[in-house]
Amino acid sequence: MTFIDAVKTALKKYFKFGGTAGRPEYWWFQLFALLIGVIASSLDLIFFSSNSQNYIANSISILLVFPSITVLVRRFRDTSVHPLWLLTGLLPLSALVTLVIVSYGYFQDFYNFFMRLNSSSMTETELQDTMNSYVANHPEIMNALLQALGWFMLLLVFSLFTFVVSLLPTKKPKVSFAPTDY
Repeated sequence: MTFIDAVKTALKKYFKFGGTAGRPEYWWFQLFALLIGVIASSLDLIFFSSNSQNYIANSISILLVFPSITVLVRRFRDTSVHPLWLLTGLLPLSALVTLVIVSYGYFQDFYNFFMRLNSSSMTETELQDTMNSYVANHPEIMNALLQALGWFMLLLVFSLFTFVVSLLPTKKPKVSFAPTDY
């Protein structure tokens, strides 16, 4: 399968979760999504250089997220791995969202404290002592950061799992010449 054929197939099957997607189709489409993302980010830099918003890149990402998911589901099916395994990636993501919502006040306080320190004229040792005393008096900050680190590690493991599955060869179904009951 060529690059153009893979992109056409993935975009034709925009909403189709059924069927399979071979390695070439999956990886060529991932390359297409990466190239389109780089081009869109470059256009954002050219047209919106005074603004830090990525209007074009965000729009393209939103348009390509669904076909990326469908081609991944079809790739999982091609390797005989059940596509419901993809739902395991929602667990660390939902925990991170919950952690951010619950810890928002702590992080806002820490950000305000850090900005005050950044604008003051302290020596490096005074700055280090002040930071250490703040963190020692606010253990919830370290607790939230360590929890976030743990959830990010789980997301990394999920990403590695998805990567390994996408590299697996196509599983050929067993051919049975015996009559089957339906």
